[in-house]
Amino acid sequence: MILSSNKTAASAAVLFVAPHGKVFVQNNILAPQRSPIPLPTLEQGLVAMKFKYVVYKLTFPNGKIYIGKDIGGAGHSIRYFGSWNNALVEQDFTKEQLSDFSIRKEIIYESDDKQEVSQKESDLIVLYRSNEESIGYNQTHRRRK
Repeated sequence: MILSSNKTAASAAVLFVAPHGKVFVQNNILAPQRSPIPLPTLEQGLVAMKFKYVVYKLTFPNGKIYIGKDIGGAGHSIRYFGSWNNALVEQDFTKEQLSDFSIRKEIIYESDDKQEVSQKESDLIVLYRSNEESIGYNQTHRRRK
């Protein structure tokens, strides 16, 4: 969301408010001198917004969910959507439904500790019951039939 815009002959600044409430300034223009806290640049904001290791919840168009974790590299990658079973998901949708398909991704837990995230993922799979076929696509922690 653009909060405000200020253009002069010498410079231009655009303030952005990120979803989590931080304010960013485009083009490396800082807040006026009277501001006690300088605002980060947009580039700095992208780094500041990065998550460490996370547990996320995917919600598919049919309402089923998948709980997963991202503990790779230096932290969570927005491109990572887990290792759910494609065939299992695809069987629940028609070809037409799959041609216009959106998945919602929510970060539901974050930590600097990979082991803590791994344990929390297991706890949340059980809590959300995403391991039950009628609720989700997680294959771990399934009850034996």
